[in-house]
Amino acid sequence: MAMCCGRPWRRWGTRRKLVFIFGSLAQGKETAQSDIDLFLVAQLSLRETTKLLGPVVSEVGREINPAIYTREEFIKRAREKHHFITEVIRGPKIWLVGNEDDLGNLGVPL
Repeated sequence: MAMCCGRPWRRWGTRRKLVFIFGSLAQGKETAQSDIDLFLVAQLSLRETTKLLGPVVSEVGREINPAIYTREEFIKRAREKHHFITEVIRGPKIWLVGNEDDLGNLGVPL
């Protein structure tokens, strides 16, 4: 599944910084009905992201819920200890683009 979800981001180059799966799938607690929670730090609109994810949704047969933040917005919310961002940062992740080091390099408290 991670292979399918990771494919679309390769062509967006520097417009995407971090992409990972979080939530029940990353925790190993997913069911057949579970959706895929996708976190993106990227310069992409919801419309662009939805267009990229269309073929993946068809392939995996699950709904994908993207949480999209620009680099600046993500850093600001992380430093303000925004509840959702804090929980996602602390939780398990399946990395599609980037890794924990890249997350730390943004100056985000881990």
